Amino acid sequence: MIVRDHVKVLVVDDDRRIVKTTCDILRVKGYEAVPAHSGSEALELVRSCDPDCVLMDIKMPGMDGVETVKRIKSLFPDLPVILMSAYAEITSPSPTPPRRSRRSRAGAATSEGTPPA
Repeated sequence: MIVRDHVKVLVVDDDRRIVKTTCDILRVKGYEAVPAHSGSEALELVRSCDPDCVLMDIKMPGMDGVETVKRIKSLFPDLPVILMSAYAEITSPSPTPPRRSRRSRAGAATSEGTPPA
């Protein structure tokens, strides 16, 4: 087991500004942040840089976040992955319990909410 002073977070988003800003914030807070701009790049970095967790966008061109999570989990089932999105899902109230989302079934932690205006 590798012992480090800082938690290493792999930040994955196709929007380079989001990646830079998120990495800058994480570094200010004392984390080691590793940038990636696609699902395929994230898979390469998961293998080579040994992150402690992954923070990843859901909607990316090519391999989206959900597919990337599936592939990461097949290689590293215990690696924590958090999926994020700037897109809000609006659903109507329903008397039946909600089905598990595609993201949850892939093994990612999810939280849905509307971003501030």
